[in-house]
Amino acid sequence: MSNGGAAFWVKQFINETGTPYPGVKVYHYSAGGGSTNKTVWADEAKTTEASQPVTGDSRGCVWFYGDGDYRLKITDSSDNVLYDWDNIRITEDIGTLWEGNSGTAYPNAGAANRWQTFVKHTAGNILQEVGINNGTSFVPIISTDKDIRYAIDTGAANAYIVTLSPASTAYTAGMVVIMKAINTNIGTSTINVNALGVKNITKDGATALTAGDILANEIVFLIYDGTQFQLQTALRGDGTINTNLNADMVDGLHFNNINAGASRISTASINNSTWTKVIFSTEDFDTGADYDNTTGCFTIPETGYYLITTRGAFAANATGIRGIRIATGTVCGTATGVEASSYIINAGATYSTYIQVTAITYLTVNTICWVEVYQDSGGALNFATVNAYENSLEITQLQKV
Repeated sequence: MSNGGAAFWVKQFINETGTPYPGVKVYHYSAGGGSTNKTVWADEAKTTEASQPVTGDSRGCVWFYGDGDYRLKITDSSDNVLYDWDNIRITEDIGTLWEGNSGTAYPNAGAANRWQTFVKHTAGNILQEVGINNGTSFVPIISTDKDIRYAIDTGAANAYIVTLSPASTAYTAGMVVIMKAINTNIGTSTINVNALGVKNITKDGATALTAGDILANEIVFLIYDGTQFQLQTALRGDGTINTNLNADMVDGLHFNNINAGASRISTASINNSTWTKVIFSTEDFDTGADYDNTTGCFTIPETGYYLITTRGAFAANATGIRGIRIATGTVCGTATGVEASSYIINAGATYSTYIQVTAITYLTVNTICWVEVYQDSGGALNFATVNAYENSLEITQLQKV
């Protein structure tokens, strides 16, 4: 194996009877069938160029140092061609580690040794990087200062300490630390990695942590941004969402909160040919207290996407159509928009007419929404059911924006 210089090439040329060709000649050209000279050397360090051609000894042996792809034309001493070989690669170091391939700094990188690799380490023989020569410089392909490594915290609450192995030698933007915390944080927190110095841990960019953002025995994901380590855990210990990851989008369609659900049992009389607001008076759940069961209106708590489903049954009547819609506006009961609607034509005379509509819609904060129904049987018609869940309203927040 070479030390990053030229590779040794040697051959003996004999005839079919086993007799050597004394004074055999090897002409060396650039690969590809041409006759452009390509240098070979008398030494591995490439300090002394060999002749063109290189001439063998009395036993038919010829040798030199080369580096790269060659066309080699071999003749006897009288220049009679014995062989003409093209695209002959003479190198031992393409894409491999060098012998003597390590040090505390990268060696000079040149085009002749392109794609050779080198291990960089500290004076104490701790791995730092593996770099590859791109022809002008060494580019790190493995860096222990940017590698993803796991360690268990050995510090205290709010002052976390980890020791990575192999050890990081400097804080580098993009450094990733996966830490198992031994203590729950109770406020602003820091971390010290391999005794490189104390750095703040933040969330949502540069916001300081608050109590419960890191829990005891929780494994947390931290990335150094050049100034501090940003917490990347999607759902934090205090129950809030870490927007570093835009956690609402982690699973594509994140059910953030079931905001309200209400069902009604009592009968409502719906006038003929008039869109009429219905009030779902009996609430099953209303986690954000956003639904008013006296007015039948729901106030949107946060801008985002919502899933709204409403359904109900009209009394049996064979005349006309039945309709239901989700209305919105800035004033309860005064519709300026309709998010979805559904109709049934030729209602049944024997059985109740069941109707439903569902919408996934984007609504801004403080928008008010409610349900309206319609019938044109020619007179008032009851909107009622004996099953609460056949006459209900459910609103679910899918994603806040």
